[in-house]
Amino acid sequence: MKASVGPTLRTMAEFPTGQERLLKQIISGYRCQVCRRRGFDQDQVRFAAHHDQVWLVTARCGYCRHRQRFWVMPSEDGDDRLLQDLTSDEEERFAEMAPVTGDDVLDMHLFLSEFDGDFRRLFGR
Repeated sequence: MKASVGPTLRTMAEFPTGQERLLKQIISGYRCQVCRRRGFDQDQVRFAAHHDQVWLVTARCGYCRHRQRFWVMPSEDGDDRLLQDLTSDEEERFAEMAPVTGDDVLDMHLFLSEFDGDFRRLFGR
């Protein structure tokens, strides 16, 4: 039998029993990265792939139709959590910020084109 090295394509039916509805409910409460609204359609949550205990799930925003990816690690005790780097406080703080504009991207591009990588000098340490 050949060992699986990369992600394996699966169906939502293969997600641990009873957790599909909870997963859809959790994801529907997250904000879209594009329009910043809460509104992922539960019927548009799709299971994309899985590797070991990490599942890749996609969802489509009900407002702007952007498709976003979520990494989920189901646990046997029912304490499913989305893998993310932000705390809930950070997520709320970023949600209140203005979206990144084209000018912001251009400014960062210009900054990085001249940045020498010295973060200590940049932050005054």
